[in-house]
Amino acid sequence: MLRGRSRQANFETSGRARPTERGPRTARQRQSLLNTSRIRNLAQLLGRALTRPRLLALLARNAWRFRARGWWRRWPFLPLPPAEYLDWRLHTAYGDEGAGPEPEELERYLRWSLRMQRLGAGS
Repeated sequence: MLRGRSRQANFETSGRARPTERGPRTARQRQSLLNTSRIRNLAQLLGRALTRPRLLALLARNAWRFRARGWWRRWPFLPLPPAEYLDWRLHTAYGDEGAGPEPEELERYLRWSLRMQRLGAGS
């Protein structure tokens, strides 16, 4: 809790944008989730998941974890991760926003996240 100043005043003096203010997105930001290589990799992973129901459950659980806050208020009304966050994650992992993991790597990550959750590290 802030003493002597309201939360509103804190954002005004810090120079940061208020959490409820959103600037216009660039075309690149809007299209970042629709990258063809990402769609191809996701389709391959979904194909693998259809033959392995446990993998499909892991994929759904992790997708829900990365969803954007208030996703039901914005088009396309799907629990997708924010484009900026996904770009940042891919840039820190691969050095390029356009790069992405292969389906085998995603599958290994999903299995790793389940192991970590069972150990109590993911709560």
